[in-house]
Amino acid sequence: MDTTAAQQVAAEVRAALARHRLSQRDLASATGKSQAYWSRRMTGETALDVVDLSALAAFTHVPVAQLVAPLDQVGEANGS
Repeated sequence: MDTTAAQQVAAEVRAALARHRLSQRDLASATGKSQAYWSRRMTGETALDVVDLSALAAFTHVPVAQLVAPLDQVGEANGS
């Protein structure tokens, strides 16, 4: 996943958290991972992996497919 894709998925995850009025602190508490861990992923500095996405989907009740929907747009833009 390139940086742009990581940042786009991170933006979707941030939006999902905001829609549910959840914070990174809430996420950290629920998952047992530090707020710094999630912060790096929310900025796109570190790409979210499938375990992260699964935890986020369970926490926000948002399907993984919706969280990674920006990747479909990246693929379309690249002619995939």
